Amino acid sequence: MDYNTSTLCDVFADSVDVVEPMFVSFGGRVSYGGENYHHKMF
Repeated sequence: MDYNTSTLCDVFADSVDVVEPMFVSFGGRVSYGGENYHHKMF
């Protein structure tokens, strides 16, 4: 399944925050589907 970032931002404009492109892909995957988690590290 392909995800278009601009469409997601348009559809969920009230609940989406876009971050600066500071992330690097280490997994080699172009897209991902499924449950997603985030962790706050100290």
